[in-house]
Amino acid sequence: RLRSLLTDIDGVTISRGPSGYMLSADPSSVDLHRFRELAAQARASADPAVASESFEQALRVWRGEPFTFLD
Repeated sequence: RLRSLLTDIDGVTISRGPSGYMLSADPSSVDLHRFRELAAQARASADPAVASESFEQALRVWRGEPFTFLD
């Protein structure tokens, strides 16, 4: 079922290995990775306005319940 749900999503693949199945996705399609990248950009910025905007973007990414579509 999972394979059929993810068939039409670009950058997502399911492969089978010796330990079982593995889901691979472009890190930019995962909200946790986007959040961490934006937070890292904010911390690295010397400009407080840029840092503030990057933190705001990161917080907008981190909304709602994670994995709500999974059982």
